[in-house]
Amino acid sequence: QFLESDFYIQTRDFLESKQLADLLEDNDWYLDFKLHPIFAVYNECFNIDNPRISIPEKTEPSDYKIVITDYSSFVFDFVYLKRAVVYFMPDYAQFKAGFNDYKELDIPLEEGFGELTKTSVELLNALEKIIKNDGKALPPFDKKTDGFFFNQDKNSRATIYSHLKK
Repeated sequence: QFLESDFYIQTRDFLESKQLADLLEDNDWYLDFKLHPIFAVYNECFNIDNPRISIPEKTEPSDYKIVITDYSSFVFDFVYLKRAVVYFMPDYAQFKAGFNDYKELDIPLEEGFGELTKTSVELLNALEKIIKNDGKALPPFDKKTDGFFFNQDKNSRATIYSHLKK
């Protein structure tokens, strides 16, 4: 079933595309592909034959300029770091139908911190725009990222307490 899913087919098409290979090579970029831990058993289903794409054991958000994600709360680590975000939801119809126990989020994907893409082609185009922008978020997403966390001075407890007192 996994091999026939929209998620697998579109993700495979993205990872195996010549356009991605050329984009990474031409701009001297590398891509780490990391599935959610419960999906890690499917890593072997992806035939990654590109020296610029790897499957790391661990990832540290601060090591990356861009994140490609679905609806994971992991996105907030990248928003905090003011990194570019691209949402990739090839199974968007199934998501909206509630197949994954979710069908909506507090911040709808259409109003999120990056472009919502549903196909490998859309994802490649969104990624190319960000890479051509030196890995930085494009408008209007750069402003959403900048303004999301109201205080990044490492004094969050005191700030929250002060706002609650008011």
